[in-house]
Amino acid sequence: MHTTANFLASLLAVSLAAGNAALSDPLQITVSPGPGSLSSAVLEALVSGAVAVQQADLEAWHGFRFHRRVVREKLGADGEVTRREVLEFQLTPVAEGFDEELVAMDGEPPRESDVRKHREEARFTRRYHQALGEGENGEETQASDASAYGVRVPLAGRRFLHRGQEVVDGVRCHRLELLEEEPPAGAGAYERVGAATVGTLWIDVDRLQVVRADLRAAHPVRFAAGLARLVSLEVLMETAPVPGGARLPASIEVRTEVSILGVNLRRHNHFAYTAFEPAPGAHIIPQACP
Repeated sequence: MHTTANFLASLLAVSLAAGNAALSDPLQITVSPGPGSLSSAVLEALVSGAVAVQQADLEAWHGFRFHRRVVREKLGADGEVTRREVLEFQLTPVAEGFDEELVAMDGEPPRESDVRKHREEARFTRRYHQALGEGENGEETQASDASAYGVRVPLAGRRFLHRGQEVVDGVRCHRLELLEEEPPAGAGAYERVGAATVGTLWIDVDRLQVVRADLRAAHPVRFAAGLARLVSLEVLMETAPVPGGARLPASIEVRTEVSILGVNLRRHNHFAYTAFEPAPGAHIIPQACP
């Protein structure tokens, strides 16, 4: 059985990954033109290109060493922080994923047992493989098995409206509105959360890279036979360019509130990715514009 924490992480993961079918599946994209927007055909080509670029950028991630900072906060009824944990990691690519070395814990040098524990858990590596649509040993996975946890934003298989262009962090972007889906009959909790996820994506006009994503659950979603309810979900992701031209997540902020048997659990997590540098021996291939 899932622990509460694991189940919430899985719910969040699928809300972001829903619609990203296994890589071997035919790409299915549904788009709707908005007022004064691109035609459906042009918008479909834009989203299809962005799907391919996002995949290429994620694959390029394995060529870098980088720093990962994780801040986990439990919140009270008024939003006050009741518990806080800060973890600092140095990640280095290895054959099976990444070596995840815990270098600091709440500002102090970690104990050897904690370093060993987090290295064995390899949380980022698992989510990275799943964001690519792979299991830990390269097996393909379905969207319902993903734990991308914000590393990948929903593009394939979703409906969008084009809301014009905006400049974000100096980058001219297409602004796309992600629309709510109707979950299929008999859909489980994961699929219902994914279908309820709406928000805005900003896609680089020239390179078709995701620059920013601001997502949320449009309404509460019940799960666990009605005993629990996802009250709210908010995700803000910002990306930044890395050597070679790929664009990777720099900051992911996640706020959730879940009610279980009438008890509300509020969480605020922040993930920061910095200090990207080509790993020793890595050959960084410049990303070409689509």
